[in-house]
Amino acid sequence: MRMKHGKAIWTSIVIVLIMVAGVFAHRGDYDDIVGNTSNWKSSTITIDSASTLAVACTSTFTDDVAITGNLTVSGTISPTPAVVVEATTAYSVLASESGTTFVNTGSAGATTFSLPTAVAGLIYTFVDNSVTAADDLFIAAAAGDTINAGTAEKNYECTTDAVKQAVTIQALNDTEWEVISEVGTWANNNS
Repeated sequence: MRMKHGKAIWTSIVIVLIMVAGVFAHRGDYDDIVGNTSNWKSSTITIDSASTLAVACTSTFTDDVAITGNLTVSGTISPTPAVVVEATTAYSVLASESGTTFVNTGSAGATTFSLPTAVAGLIYTFVDNSVTAADDLFIAAAAGDTINAGTAEKNYECTTDAVKQAVTIQALNDTEWEVISEVGTWANNNS
């Protein structure tokens, strides 16, 4: 009798765990519970010899994710790859494009990328991909903003003709852009 009773308890626990796994994998209103959009791909629930319950799942989140408490990750977290935007003349950079790499495509003359108003944390990379004379890359600051301690509303630019020159800039606050990394010859044009 004890054996049957023991099996019945474990069978009940396994059924409950399977039901919980189904909720994690298929619950349609999960967004309402945690406040973000997710797409559950799979889930696994295990109990180890120390009676520790573990829920493993693969998910893609499209909104912000808030974590309260400790987060332990076994495996990898894969960020969204950076976006590359190619331009041939003037391009108005948007705040929503933070994290984007912008490239001048060459053979079209100078390319000017106009920055949005600085907001702390915005970050962009610019690549001068042309060796053709006059295919320069200009980064224009918005009204009242400076780039790399230059004059407000002026350009930070690459006017040399070497290939693959790059600069990454980040807004430190609501008026200052700072160079985070730089390859090649870049300078402020304060005139």
